[in-house]
Amino acid sequence: MSSSGNERMDSPWNSPMSNTSFLFQFTWENCLFISLASLMSLTTVLGNVILIFLVCVDVKLRRNSNYYIISLACADFLVGIFVIPMFSVYTILGRWPLGPFVCELWIIVDFTCVSASVFSICMISLNRYWAITQPVKYLQRQRKQRALLFVGAIWVLALLCWIPAVLAHRFILGSSAIDSACLYLPGFIYVLLSNTIIYSIPMGFMVYLYVKMLHALKQNLLNLQRSQATEMEPSHPNPTRKSFGCFRKTTLSKSTLAEKPHLTISTISFKVNSTSTLDITKMADHHGTGDEKKGHQVTITNAHGSLSSHRFQETNLTDSNSKSITNSSEGPRATRVDLRNLEKVRLHQRRARTLGIIVASFIGCWILFVILFPLNSYCNCIPLRLYDMSYWLAYLNSTLNPFLYGFNKDFRKAFRRLLCSSR
Repeated sequence: MSSSGNERMDSPWNSPMSNTSFLFQFTWENCLFISLASLMSLTTVLGNVILIFLVCVDVKLRRNSNYYIISLACADFLVGIFVIPMFSVYTILGRWPLGPFVCELWIIVDFTCVSASVFSICMISLNRYWAITQPVKYLQRQRKQRALLFVGAIWVLALLCWIPAVLAHRFILGSSAIDSACLYLPGFIYVLLSNTIIYSIPMGFMVYLYVKMLHALKQNLLNLQRSQATEMEPSHPNPTRKSFGCFRKTTLSKSTLAEKPHLTISTISFKVNSTSTLDITKMADHHGTGDEKKGHQVTITNAHGSLSSHRFQETNLTDSNSKSITNSSEGPRATRVDLRNLEKVRLHQRRARTLGIIVASFIGCWILFVILFPLNSYCNCIPLRLYDMSYWLAYLNSTLNPFLYGFNKDFRKAFRRLLCSSR
């Protein structure tokens, strides 16, 4: 990003120098600055390289939606390996020692990476919003070609925003490197428009999507709780009967059992033709005491006319254990569906939390620059140290991003697997 006019010529880090001489003073301030800048650059590069490697190598992270994370990590990587070192040299020397070409390249790479970061976070937010609010359409959209197309569009749009602007600046106002200063000083109107389009509107869009995501997650959780409450409500007392040939199967509802606390259910099993097993359930309504248990004998005729007799004992069920009688085919299935839905909601909550941390970090790191950039273009009245601080705070976001993914359980597990495999 550009510096604040000719104030860079009198940088507080060094005493004034000639235009052709670049001296470095070994003061404790300079040494501390170099150490911190080097640590920041190295951490940014290594953190984003590891993040890109994890997404590309780990099977569980190799999802189409994570291409936007790779795009964000690539932008942050370029900031760490090129933008931060160039700005560190410029700051510590107080002048630009690398000529007009590197100056313009630095400005283009800087602004392009910033724009790509903003657009990538917007796409990550939009992708997560679709996954929560439109899960069916989201699955239909999850194609590798589609994700790569969006990533390509992000970088092309970012380049188109700044390459023409920097080149036009050269032809209209001359080279950006003037008197050993690397300057990019477009007009106030252009700065205000670009600042609004590239920073302010995307920030508002991220916050809007995140609020909508939280509302949708809350609504999904309430709907799931309502569906579970509906399943627990008693149904009508009429039993359901199903006929299979000459036998009938009767299914009782919970309300039936509640109304008849001494309902007796008797079940026997026996084989017909030695090939299949039949279950016969006998029901009787007893209003007496528990000593009314009786033995019964059931005789049926099989397909060949032979008789089979079996005795069985009735079992008297009271209201205390009637709740344990459920539909054996639908109950477990409904429970499994509810558990899967609950797990999906929790998964979306975890990913939304990670996204919320990333969005909050981006806004917190960039808000000072977003305010000072148009102000400095309008009046050139921002103190140099404060303006430099806004740059470093913005660059810090590229350092933090790969570590913010540590809040995501999938990335933590992938990192552990990487460490274990390297041992």
